[in-house]
Amino acid sequence: WHWALTACALQGVFFAILAVTGVCDLVQGLVPDFLKKAITVAIGFFQAFVGFKMMGLVAPSQDTLVTLGDMGDIHVWLSLGAIVMMGILIIYEIPGAVFVAIWVASAVGWVFGAATPPEGLVDWPTMEGTVLAWDTSCLFEDTYRVLMVATVLTFVSILDICGVQFGLATRANLVHDGKVPNSRRVYLGCALGSLFGAGCGTSTVIIANESCLSIVEGGRTGISALTCSALFVVSAFFTPLLAAVPQYAVAAPLVMVGLFMTAPVGEIDWDNLAEAVPAYFTISVMTFTYSISNGVVAGLGAHLVLTICLKILPPKAAVAASPATGPLSINDYATPIMRVPTLRSAARTIEDEDTGRRGSFSAQSPGLGPAHGPALEGFAGEARKPLLR
Repeated sequence: WHWALTACALQGVFFAILAVTGVCDLVQGLVPDFLKKAITVAIGFFQAFVGFKMMGLVAPSQDTLVTLGDMGDIHVWLSLGAIVMMGILIIYEIPGAVFVAIWVASAVGWVFGAATPPEGLVDWPTMEGTVLAWDTSCLFEDTYRVLMVATVLTFVSILDICGVQFGLATRANLVHDGKVPNSRRVYLGCALGSLFGAGCGTSTVIIANESCLSIVEGGRTGISALTCSALFVVSAFFTPLLAAVPQYAVAAPLVMVGLFMTAPVGEIDWDNLAEAVPAYFTISVMTFTYSISNGVVAGLGAHLVLTICLKILPPKAAVAASPATGPLSINDYATPIMRVPTLRSAARTIEDEDTGRRGSFSAQSPGLGPAHGPALEGFAGEARKPLLR
């Protein structure tokens, strides 16, 4: 592990260089907006899956890979109860809803024997044997291997942070024109944190998905993060108490974080397979492979392949597009197979007609033309409802 800490420290140096030079921002800028939203949703499902596994609601199975856990286990019900309590407290806008639910669930387990109560409250923390425990000799004895590990850690961190920071910024309504403000500082902060963490004896540092909970509580600036850091320092002196918090109580907030992160799913154009396929790959691969970076790579790969194919061999619908509709983007290369006529696409058609954008029926929904306008007016009012948009 001394060798691994050296690789983590080197990763922090590489990461800091890429952050300062703007390479991280460039990578994030290459990701289209719809894919950033898909990454946010994917993190939500992934986080919920982790929580379900921790509480025992999801269990491994040799036949079906995963299956329903033991519903006779009291820990499952205590965790579900904590989730319900969090939901109720959040609905009533009770400050510290998640914090309260965690400690109530823990206390119930301690009282009724479902969890081991703490043996103490306070203890003096120590970092003996971990501070500056890296072994720099490996930089000269096995240079290639150390560099490869540090490089892999760097790019995995970039992809992870790219998805998480966009998801959190979206939840906080801080995204402007598809960009996260001051994102370079975010990357640099994580890089310096990784370098400092390696010196203290821990692995690489990325943004915690649980930061979404502070956003739900109203956090929008770095003050909430600084407060959390200060409380982490204080918590080191209460290790016996915090170590006794059962796993089922910690799992409940993960599920709630997943709930908050999946909100952008409705903003993805699922009727357009040029967007839907990469988004679907991102969400499914990230969840089922238990890796944020795997999902990001899968989504980007699918988007790149579709972009190249549709640029080289554009569908007939795109070639025959009317000049009045303007230049087409990759998302407009939609054949009847790629875009299925639905009530939502019909609603957009009517809305376009109302605003004077004639001739846009074929681009919005294949098989629908101006002649279909009267037939669609019957449900125009229903189609305009926000729920269906």
